[in-house]
Amino acid sequence: MRQASTLASLNRWARDIAKSVAALTGGVRLYHRLRDREVLTVIMLHRVLPQAMYAQHEPDPGYTISTELLERLVPFLRANYTVVALSDVLEARRGTRKLPAHPLLITFDDGWEDNVRYAAPILAAAGMPWTLFVAAGAVGTGGPWWQETLLKTLRTGRVPYEDLWDMATGGLGAGPESGDDRELALLNAFGALDPQYRDRLLAGVCKRKSDADMADWNGLQSLGANVTIGVHGFSHLPLTMLDNPKQDLVEARDLLRTHLGTAATASMSFPHGRYDVRVLAAARTLAFELLFTSDAVLNYCPDGLLPYDMIGRISVESSSICDHRGKFDPGRAERWLMMRERKSAA
Repeated sequence: MRQASTLASLNRWARDIAKSVAALTGGVRLYHRLRDREVLTVIMLHRVLPQAMYAQHEPDPGYTISTELLERLVPFLRANYTVVALSDVLEARRGTRKLPAHPLLITFDDGWEDNVRYAAPILAAAGMPWTLFVAAGAVGTGGPWWQETLLKTLRTGRVPYEDLWDMATGGLGAGPESGDDRELALLNAFGALDPQYRDRLLAGVCKRKSDADMADWNGLQSLGANVTIGVHGFSHLPLTMLDNPKQDLVEARDLLRTHLGTAATASMSFPHGRYDVRVLAAARTLAFELLFTSDAVLNYCPDGLLPYDMIGRISVESSSICDHRGKFDPGRAERWLMMRERKSAA
């Protein structure tokens, strides 16, 4: 037993040394080619806007990349991976067809209008398939999305967190003092309000533009055959904070089926990356075949097949793949995407 433990420690040490050498000598790409032949990489994006529109839209920098950056990222992905469609991943999960070597799946979350307007033409011109996980309740709402308005108000410091919390709760109780749940708790509190009342509250504290934040059904239907739609909840609130996460998923599933057909409901991603045993049980009861998380891991697919239904994804952020001048840096992108822990077979 002690010998096995020692061997495991030596293997981990050897892997860490190999990673360090690869990073220092520029051998990350070779490391990837040798190690990750049977590894599915899934990238996660949200918004795509021309750089010139950032000042107007004030997008969250952690969830937005420029069209210029996406155009630079596309050839990098083509050079290092075989870009696959969601249908390919589903078949690998079902055991009916193997994934190619070094597969990569491109995913977007939420269903922003700029995905249709800006991201889709770039990826279509490159002939790259991709998947869009849609927050069904936000589709076709027109105008600003209340969740973006709220988070922008918080992000820009226009209104302190405590004041927003008091607005949502009527001053009853205190919100979380710190941590990641602080922002999500605020979203959940506003999500529980009557929509018209919530909109009036937000209109009183934040100047709201008239442009639509989210795509409409016509836009989603126009995306074409190289785009697959999936479920991203109905309310886009953390499913772990809802009393009935299954009902939220049912509403989303039924709405997407009505407008886009049953193919749009084979897979889902967890809003805000949050899931627990209760949420997993609800998703599996509803027969979603693939459950996409925000866990930043690579997905081991031995012999090109997927032995599990939960798929990790790596968020693509400008700060992680660009240099200090904001220019795409292939070396940083290699380290960000390739030097990752592998999710082993469950």
